Amino acid sequence: MCFFGRSLLAFFLALCLNCASPATGSTSESAHVESQNASAGDWYWRGIRSLEQRRYQQAISDFTKSLSLMDETKYGDFQLASRRAAQSKSIQDIDFVADQTYSIAICYNSRGTAYGTIGNISQAMLDFDKALKAYPRFGKAACNRGNGYMTLGKAELALRDFDLATQFSPDLIEPFKNRAKLYKAKKQFDLAQKQLELARKMPQPDESFDTAFHSFVGDLVRKAISISPKNPYLINALGASKTKKSEQKSAIKDFQRARSIDPNLWIAYQNEVKSLFQIGNEPEAFRVLKLTGAKFTKDANLNDWIARQFIEHHKYKEALQYSNIALKINPRFPCALTNRAVAYFGLGKHSKEAISDCDKAIAIDARYANAYATKSAALLDFNKYKECIEVATKAISFDSKSKDAYHNRGVAYMKLKLWDKADQDLERAIELTPEDTFTRKYSSEVAAHRGNMELMLADRAVGKSSKEAARAIKREEMEKEASSYSSVIAVAPTIPAPYYDRALISIASNKLEQASKDLTRFLYLTKWQGKTSALAASLLTLVFRDMGDDKRANEVLKLAESSLDRQNRVPILSFLLGKIDEQTLIKNEYSKAEKTRNLLFYAMVLVQKGNLTKARSILEELKRDGDSEIDEFILLPVYLKKASNTK
Repeated sequence: MCFFGRSLLAFFLALCLNCASPATGSTSESAHVESQNASAGDWYWRGIRSLEQRRYQQAISDFTKSLSLMDETKYGDFQLASRRAAQSKSIQDIDFVADQTYSIAICYNSRGTAYGTIGNISQAMLDFDKALKAYPRFGKAACNRGNGYMTLGKAELALRDFDLATQFSPDLIEPFKNRAKLYKAKKQFDLAQKQLELARKMPQPDESFDTAFHSFVGDLVRKAISISPKNPYLINALGASKTKKSEQKSAIKDFQRARSIDPNLWIAYQNEVKSLFQIGNEPEAFRVLKLTGAKFTKDANLNDWIARQFIEHHKYKEALQYSNIALKINPRFPCALTNRAVAYFGLGKHSKEAISDCDKAIAIDARYANAYATKSAALLDFNKYKECIEVATKAISFDSKSKDAYHNRGVAYMKLKLWDKADQDLERAIELTPEDTFTRKYSSEVAAHRGNMELMLADRAVGKSSKEAARAIKREEMEKEASSYSSVIAVAPTIPAPYYDRALISIASNKLEQASKDLTRFLYLTKWQGKTSALAASLLTLVFRDMGDDKRANEVLKLAESSLDRQNRVPILSFLLGKIDEQTLIKNEYSKAEKTRNLLFYAMVLVQKGNLTKARSILEELKRDGDSEIDEFILLPVYLKKASNTK
């Protein structure tokens, strides 16, 4: 909606009078902005880049050019802008007024930041005043103006602005810190300490552009509604701004009121349906969907949208009904053809019809990615995995964010036992839609199979399957990783590798009983074969010793000696069996990964024996020079802490 782009505020809210980013070079920006064709947004972003590079005079020039391309006389005053918004006769009218007014506000605030940084406080203050004229509840601008007053030694005015900033934007931390500085200067140390404590307790502010912009739209629309209380476009816009703040129930009332004033305002119906689904009121959402279909019988786009809503909630019979209505209105509608294909596919035993509709859609629009993605799903149903991969790849070439295409291609790769490719595609699908449990199930199965194959890779057998877990130090991160391995185990309980990985996380979390069970299960599934089993036996021995159960530790060593052939005994196991001494263990030439494991496990032995100084020395060396890619590296900070004798 805003012509400066959605991500602006994420960067901008970090700016204040004295917080420009470190210089990243001062190369000319002429290649990025062609002066004759540059828009206000282009100049604004050039100004932001100049600020980042600490080229403040250039930033001032860029922001000035941006402002020159906007109509400040019409939109630089919130009161005048509200009157213009009150006259809106379409959604686009409201968008334009909001876009222009907010853009002027942020541009003045950014230029004021540049002026303030070079010490031109008087000009900075004028710009912050203009920013607040365009948006009187602009918390960051109020805070920046307060900074200016503080620089000028006007403490009371500064406090007033910091209080306004907190009132307008309660999540801003900076006003609390600045009030603390002022109170400290006044020797009001108790008040200063209280402000700092409040700042420390505050969560990181939500700096997404959507949230800030929709807050502004809400303010603008409320003012406009006070002028024109029965304007349905304004009332709908107010509801839309509330949905961004999760005020769904209040938003629904606004949408209902908007469509009661104008029964033909189709977007109010759409918005109401979306909010009803958000609060989980599916029966009412379905009722409004059907009401919308009955009202707009000649609108192909709207009936196709209704079909899509039913598809998303697995009501394929209704989806087919509204897709047919859309196609009756417009037979050459690729989106409706594709949605009907999905509906056919969802109803089962209609894969041929689904493929036919997809082919029709592709014939109309050869670059319509969703048609290819849907066709790839139908091909999966026919076990045509190679064709599925080809079609899904086509979909991805037209839409690199097609989650369905990545999912379908990933499943096809999985069926062909191409585990690495399957894993890559399914992980990409999850990245695009993190809440999709269906894709996660397939991903877990692939992870399990990949883990099983890793058992064939000698001493690197478990070096990749939990690479992220090796970085997890915080307890909540480790619990999350453990949960992911539990999901893998639930899907494929006879695959060994996930048990080893989950055991490592359990040890790091001090859940030794769980770790011992997982390592025991791992050894059972591997039948005590291979170097990975030798590592697991070594680790299980150390776990039992940590638990104070020397009896079971010795039993593990006896089984290892009788079950594992000599060529698969890793050095640390030979050491635990008494077959090699300490010097041989430490001095022998190993790969970096094997050396890291041997020394890490040896340091664990030293910790158990109370030789903390030596253990700490080894662990510090591994922290600097060890192979951090191995899974077992997750144990290093745990035992380093023990060796340092800290609680």
